[in-house]
Amino acid sequence: MPVPDAVTTPNGRAYGRRLPGTGQDGVSYHQVTMSEPADDGPASGEASRRTPLRDWHATHGARMVPFGGWDMPVQYASGVLTEHHAVRNAVGLFDIGHMGQVAVSGPHALAWLQWLVPTDVSRLEIGQAQYSVLCAPDGGAIDDIIIYRLGDDRYLIIVNAANTDADVAWMHHCLAEPGPGIDTHHVNLHPYAHARTLIAVQGPKSLNVLQKVSDTDLSGLGYYRAAEATVAGVNALVARTGYTGERGYEIAFDAAHAVSVWEALLAAGADAGIIPCGLGARSEEHTSELQSPMYLVCRLLLEKK
Repeated sequence: MPVPDAVTTPNGRAYGRRLPGTGQDGVSYHQVTMSEPADDGPASGEASRRTPLRDWHATHGARMVPFGGWDMPVQYASGVLTEHHAVRNAVGLFDIGHMGQVAVSGPHALAWLQWLVPTDVSRLEIGQAQYSVLCAPDGGAIDDIIIYRLGDDRYLIIVNAANTDADVAWMHHCLAEPGPGIDTHHVNLHPYAHARTLIAVQGPKSLNVLQKVSDTDLSGLGYYRAAEATVAGVNALVARTGYTGERGYEIAFDAAHAVSVWEALLAAGADAGIIPCGLGARSEEHTSELQSPMYLVCRLLLEKK
């Protein structure tokens, strides 16, 4: 794969990569401007995208802010500190439907993933997750991601919200220029766009709440493990991931059921003290480096650049 030109972010950081789109070698390229990887702070400008829960947030007192091109709740009337304590002591509910989801499947899916990321995806068992990173040819970090192995030849990649379009473009570029022995006719790359969404249930009482609305026994689900299950009657992927430092789960499912699943979780957690939480609490959770080492890794990756 040829070494790409640099991609620059709004803050001036360069992430040496070039995407198909005319370079000195006669090949057409274009640069992509994206927000800084792993920076989950609210972005300036107008938000143009909405999660399936956006209207629910607005009608239930959330203060909405632009975030990576999305209209997202930063906090509710309860305030960031109350939401933070709910996650530490009980349970909080987060809309993370702005995160990108990309399905990868096919007989050569694993070989292509091994070409795409520096971590060893072959070590994943079915139902296991791996924290990884998308790298440019010069070794620079493009974005941090999580890869789930769902079946023999089925994987799911979760990417950061502000970088989804650029990440998917980079994946398509890598698919167009695969490594030796990789037949791209045997790799299916499918970004879900708005078809699916994500909800996070985080806190020490998260399992008790989630189990009330699921027929699947989730008590044995280990850290960085995932299982296909039903949640509030909806088929979903339940993953024991997240970076709050507390026990927690992330639920991926058909976006058409977002409101019903969200409200079912709120009802199930009423006795446990569950409350909806915004980006403010989410940021407060992951900036605690001792409680959330994954966030520290993200920052170190950026500092290396």
